[in-house]
Amino acid sequence: MQKKLRTLDEILQDREFFTEEQAKQVEENALKEAHKYWGGKRKGAGRKAKGSNSLNITIKVSSDEQEFLKYARANSLNLKQLMQGC
Repeated sequence: MQKKLRTLDEILQDREFFTEEQAKQVEENALKEAHKYWGGKRKGAGRKAKGSNSLNITIKVSSDEQEFLKYARANSLNLKQLMQGC
């Protein structure tokens, strides 16, 4: 026979384990602990502020590709024209 699982609410309502005041205190502490980790404003959450700071874009390419991109930008290469084979 499998033991039936009980929810926190069922345990708190069982006066064999807790008095009314103890049950309220346990519930308040559980909510405070839950709010520490779930919900609310967190550091780094939400959209980044728009303004004078430009976004830093990370390009994940090999070192050879990175060198080519730097060369192409420095020499104003037209990549569309290069890709067409002209």
